[in-house]
Amino acid sequence: MPFRKPSYPTKREIADGMVPFTGWAVNLRCVKGIYFSSLPVVHIDGASL
Repeated sequence: MPFRKPSYPTKREIADGMVPFTGWAVNLRCVKGIYFSSLPVVHIDGASL
């Protein structure tokens, strides 16, 4: 899928503080001229959030 509207968070996710995403997700693998090796990488320790 080149793009999609992300699913709405569950009641549990909302209760845990997740904010609904109102935009669109874009699959950059479908965009000509984007090279993953040139994009910055930000590592996130999700277990510590």
